[in-house]
Amino acid sequence: MYDIWLIVSIILIIYIVRCFYCLLFPYIPNKVSNNNVNKTIKTMIILGSGGHTAEMLVLLKTLNRKRYQPLLYVHADTDVTSKSRMIKAETDQNNQKNIQFISIPRSREVKQSYFTSIFTTIYSFFYGIYVFLKYRPQLLIVNGPGTCVPLCITVFLLRVFFFYPCPIIFVESFCRVDTLSLTGYILYFIASKFIVMWPKLALKYKRCQYIGRLC
Repeated sequence: MYDIWLIVSIILIIYIVRCFYCLLFPYIPNKVSNNNVNKTIKTMIILGSGGHTAEMLVLLKTLNRKRYQPLLYVHADTDVTSKSRMIKAETDQNNQKNIQFISIPRSREVKQSYFTSIFTTIYSFFYGIYVFLKYRPQLLIVNGPGTCVPLCITVFLLRVFFFYPCPIIFVESFCRVDTLSLTGYILYFIASKFIVMWPKLALKYKRCQYIGRLC
């Protein structure tokens, strides 16, 4: 019995150390070599309701569609507006090829009680594991909707357990001038790149990268 507990303790210590390592050193893939510069990157994009989708529509206009494809759009199963807006935008730009929409359970509905949201969040988290293992994206782009939190944590834990590294690019909302959003605080140590649109944030939070206004 003592040997079993010793082994379990060692394994726990290893993964605790690994967890802190992953927090201190977010996953950043190696630079692209000349041999694979033309290879495409399967990109997963998390959509959110309201302003999040509006900002994402603007951000995607700067995306190299020949390089970043196919695009996997993830949206909450009860969020039909974001999906319809993205379909319209893709149709208007003749980008209907190499796109796919994936619906996932929403972790918390508007006005849902915090107690019941615990169970829906857990379900959303495990469903996120299924989605990532099924589609295996090579890049995750998010801009703050609550739907992205379980998925980003899923990516982080998969890396902690040496299973599936995937870089996360987090783009903070344009309206966040002085402080980060709640999602930003949660993903601050998880995101590979944390992009902000105001210089104050980059001065205040050292991991932020200021690149100017995108929206």
